[in-house]
Amino acid sequence: MEGDTVSVPLFMDEEWFQLKAVYAGNKDIKWNGEKWSCSLIHPVIQTGRIWKNPDDLAVLHHERLQSHSIARRNAHLIWIH
Repeated sequence: MEGDTVSVPLFMDEEWFQLKAVYAGNKDIKWNGEKWSCSLIHPVIQTGRIWKNPDDLAVLHHERLQSHSIARRNAHLIWIH
């Protein structure tokens, strides 16, 4: 449900962390000439030096992409395998 927060264990730099993310609903994007209805997820981040707003980092996920997701930082798209 939109606004729900989940916590996922994340292993980074030889330590375990709890990554929190907020589900922000669905968003339609156009990519490679196709329209994709994706889930929009905002990882909970520390604002300041890199991100000015909590929504500056977004992950867009579509079931057809399977293990691939698209992350958006401001207006830039980053493909994640």
